[in-house]
Amino acid sequence: MAEFPRIRARCGTNTIVWSKLLIAVNALKSARYRWTDWQEHMGLQFALTMYLVAKRDPRTREVLMDNDGPGLHTDPFAWIILLNAKAKLASNPKDKIFALYGVFQELEIPLPAPDYRKDVVDVYREAVIAAIKYDKGLDILYYVPSDHRMADLPSWVPDWSDPGWPEGDARSSRDYGFAAGGRGKSKWRFTDNDKKLVISGKLIDTVIFRTEPLTATNASEAPRQPDVLDCKTQHDADTVSELHTRAYKIFRSWLEVSLWSEAYPAEGTTKNAFRQTVTLGGRMANQNVLADYFFKEWYRMLQVPEADHMDAFVDKLIPGRWRPVRLFRKLLTATLKMTVQSSARIVAALGEAAVFHGWAIACCTNKCFFLTENARFGVAPDPSPVPVEAGDRIAVLGGMAQPFLLRPVEGGYRILAHVYVHGIMDGEAWPEDEADVEEIVLV
Repeated sequence: MAEFPRIRARCGTNTIVWSKLLIAVNALKSARYRWTDWQEHMGLQFALTMYLVAKRDPRTREVLMDNDGPGLHTDPFAWIILLNAKAKLASNPKDKIFALYGVFQELEIPLPAPDYRKDVVDVYREAVIAAIKYDKGLDILYYVPSDHRMADLPSWVPDWSDPGWPEGDARSSRDYGFAAGGRGKSKWRFTDNDKKLVISGKLIDTVIFRTEPLTATNASEAPRQPDVLDCKTQHDADTVSELHTRAYKIFRSWLEVSLWSEAYPAEGTTKNAFRQTVTLGGRMANQNVLADYFFKEWYRMLQVPEADHMDAFVDKLIPGRWRPVRLFRKLLTATLKMTVQSSARIVAALGEAAVFHGWAIACCTNKCFFLTENARFGVAPDPSPVPVEAGDRIAVLGGMAQPFLLRPVEGGYRILAHVYVHGIMDGEAWPEDEADVEEIVLV
């Protein structure tokens, strides 16, 4: 850190040595300080500081290499720097790239020199090409979709002027340990004056039907694991209740579509496939006996008509077959049906199943459920700049952890988003014979 005392951050009349500010921010992050989003505001500064310190001070690099852990990289990734710059503001959208030129030069990452005569589409495309060539990987493709991307961009180029989906959004890419495209490295090349990206992969299926999405009305409505009991105010309780109610109705429609298939082709039953799909392979729902019980209750409640919710709730509350008990249950049920709102009835009827319901919501908010030609189930980002439609193709791309949704267009395919498709997430669909791998042209 020897060179950093000369770098200071200023806010009004206050100044602080940059290295001390970084230490303070890390301390707030460790304490889970909630005043602001650390990753959004300080991710770029943290990544650049770490890379530059490792570059300038060999001793620091040695220490970092000896203590290398998950998420710690002393060698820079161009795509990570570009991604962290996405949320920053710039009066000229080209400056989202040009402002990084000096840093990229010091980190020895090739990047075309700033040229304001170029169109912003060319500036963004050239930055992505430079990042892919330097990083020797295609992780940058996970960040292509965003809600307000420019229409003229090649489909494989992220819009660096659009902040994109935040980390807490269920649509954003996360590392769940998938390996849909095998465990090897990605292979690609650029064609047509670098206007197209050609990737080694395999087209394996076609979407034939998509459902209504489970859409959140605002970003704070869908926490990682919604819980009807985790409410500090009546407003919180009403919001969570409304979300659970809307999700219940959406999941019922998804279940109906899943039942169109009598047997799932990959493994097990359609019931198990549906469970795995709405929890992304169980990555967010613990696979244990308790989770099995919660799922069975949830699956059963999805098939209970809404008019019978109060009956189901009262039956759980007051079990027994003795005639006076049955009469009391009947009277209580009739009273509750007249006095309790529909949303509250659904939450009450879910009971213990609300635990699994929360897991499914956390995985599927802002996503739709779809069915493929080969009877596979999947979930895709929705709302999305280009929502999934019947006829879209499912592809596994070499070395990429998640499958991608592609739309056939003139000259190739338009990449839409990464998706979850049950039964192919661990390389089951990746060709064993290299001769079966094909070139997929992204335009």
